[in-house]
Amino acid sequence: MLNETGSLVGSDLFIRGSLRSISTRGIIESWYWTLPTAFLLYCVLDVLHIRISVKRQGHTPQGAIPVSNSLFAAPRFILNLIWAFRSFDHLQEAYRKYGKSSFQVVRNNGSFVVLPQHLVEELASLPTRVSDPSASLEAEFLGHLGGFDFIKETNLQRITAQRRLTSRIPLITPSLEKTLSEECRKLLPDSEEWTEFQPHSVLEQFSARITSEAIVGPKFRTNPTWIDIAIHYTEGVFITSVILRFFPEWMQWTLSNFMPVCWQGKKYLRKAKELLGPRIRERVAASDSGAWEPSDDNPEDADLLSWLCHTVKGPERNVDTISHCIVILAFASVHTTGQRMNSILLDLAADTSLRDVLIEEITSVASKGWSAASYDELKKMDSTLRESQRTSPPLLTGMRRYFNESYTFKDGTFIPAGTNVCMAVYSIENDEANTPRPEVFDGLRAYRLREERERSGADLDSTAAKEHLFTTPTPTALAWGYGKMACPGRFFAGAVIKIFLVKLLTEYEFKFMPGAGKPALQNLHEHYFAPPSLKMLIRRRKGSSAPF
Repeated sequence: MLNETGSLVGSDLFIRGSLRSISTRGIIESWYWTLPTAFLLYCVLDVLHIRISVKRQGHTPQGAIPVSNSLFAAPRFILNLIWAFRSFDHLQEAYRKYGKSSFQVVRNNGSFVVLPQHLVEELASLPTRVSDPSASLEAEFLGHLGGFDFIKETNLQRITAQRRLTSRIPLITPSLEKTLSEECRKLLPDSEEWTEFQPHSVLEQFSARITSEAIVGPKFRTNPTWIDIAIHYTEGVFITSVILRFFPEWMQWTLSNFMPVCWQGKKYLRKAKELLGPRIRERVAASDSGAWEPSDDNPEDADLLSWLCHTVKGPERNVDTISHCIVILAFASVHTTGQRMNSILLDLAADTSLRDVLIEEITSVASKGWSAASYDELKKMDSTLRESQRTSPPLLTGMRRYFNESYTFKDGTFIPAGTNVCMAVYSIENDEANTPRPEVFDGLRAYRLREERERSGADLDSTAAKEHLFTTPTPTALAWGYGKMACPGRFFAGAVIKIFLVKLLTEYEFKFMPGAGKPALQNLHEHYFAPPSLKMLIRRRKGSSAPF
């Protein structure tokens, strides 16, 4: 068929169609080879980068610090996956192989060096200008992406916990007991019939509401907005870091902009400022004018928020810094305390004879009268808490430090500036050289050691006499950290957990679901936890009540 110019229409269409087909096929074939080639090139370059970077992570007198999760020609994302899902097994294997010396772990967001246990004392003694725990924590949680970077801006939270919170535990214990009793009525069934419940979510609520009594006081403790911030801000930071650490560092910032959970971290900080701001301004103004000063006799003044408003001076005396400090305190206390409650609940559900021993101890101590000092007499409970933390620490690694300056340890181990280091907390404490028969959960292990020391006539007020307490870090028990930078809120956490246990053991019974037993703990990166979806059964004890 001819067109107006006399050319063949069919031939023209055929040629054009063929050209389009060839062009499309060429593009497809081009991408078919380009993408795999680019990926292969990326993997090769990544492997080369790993080999170069690990050589810069320091050395020992024996040579370069070995890489524990190294595989021949494996790119970083493969090594990162191995660490993310096999961190428990990997650390145990690496500790057995390199336990007396340092080793490296390669991840997407930078390698880190695991130091041997014999360097604990020296690491703990280093000033923060050399090795900084806050900078390491911010890096681990990708704080610049999830709204946690302000932890490096102030040290108020540590000072507050050390100087104010710990010393006031006996004073605030009655209000904590009252708060717990109120929350039990709201969160636990008032029935003598077995009722299903989910420990993770319930204990998270318990922890948030009880710790908030001391952090923000009764004015905000029951405020739904504050409870939402206290619980979900920490969850958001955790989820952000866990997800983004599956991707290379160069992708993390871009991906974070498409993750709602990243926006929520900053949103919760704004909500905290909006909620607490008016109270902070009111308290600061009253303190500045001399019209108000916190009083231990006034329940409205017993919280850390009021104390900060009165004592903080200089450039930190503003709404942003004080509200940020309060959020950090909630971050540090709510989930760690709730997780320990959850772990001890599972341990006692699995060992009913130990549970009976603790109930007998509570009854015996209560028969002499109950006060804040009574919790110090619960030695078997304290021992059980220490054993629970040994077998299920919240983190497999601890004592994290970021080295701002290069440093050479006394044994010759050299750590260059810019390196993250840590200790293998679980592996050290569960080393048979440090804990006999570590595979056995023995709730009274520390109790017997404590009794032996007392029978030997040791000074009970000495540091050595307290080394078997739940809240006492030692060179082989590092879940709380160690030295001057050990967790300053551990005494408060210990008090809250004991109050909770006294109430739970005396007024409730609990057990696993029919046919179920104690679940295996899960690990994700360095986090170590019980399955959040776990369900159990609980009921009121007939005719029994707590001593408070």
